[in-house]
Amino acid sequence: MRGQASAGWRRSALALREYMLRHEAMHRLNEREPLYWVYVCAFGVLALESVPAPRGG
Repeated sequence: MRGQASAGWRRSALALREYMLRHEAMHRLNEREPLYWVYVCAFGVLALESVPAPRGG
């Protein structure tokens, strides 16, 4: 049971990080910052998506 709860928190933390990076990318795009800084966030999201999400159990 403890492993499942821990895995759930880690999965939620990964999802929150992805969301915040996406939000930051949109903010930078809206503020007309150089595309390089937008891409930094976009590649950060891709890197987080490549991390396997922990399974409960």
